[in-house]
Amino acid sequence: MQQQAYLVKPDVLDFVRWLSKVLTQSTPTHQYSKPDKSRVTFDGLWDARNKYEWPFSFTVPGAKGDTTGRSYADNDEALTIHKKGSYERIDRGPPRRC
Repeated sequence: MQQQAYLVKPDVLDFVRWLSKVLTQSTPTHQYSKPDKSRVTFDGLWDARNKYEWPFSFTVPGAKGDTTGRSYADNDEALTIHKKGSYERIDRGPPRRC
């Protein structure tokens, strides 16, 4: 489906209107309990981004050691590494078979 066709669907338009209203008229608050029983509370989207925490670890082929992180910035950097590696792989074409 093309982006423009998706964006004009009635359900999508309704959601965009609703979210726009929520974000401009109030500050959404959300909270949850972590496995260690501590609570995390977000006061708005920017606060949620700043408190983002999702631990990860992966190995980049040819690199020494694992790449690890847990913050939004760490995840953004990891996704950039993945994207760069994917584009390099696409540029080289499929693996050769012997």
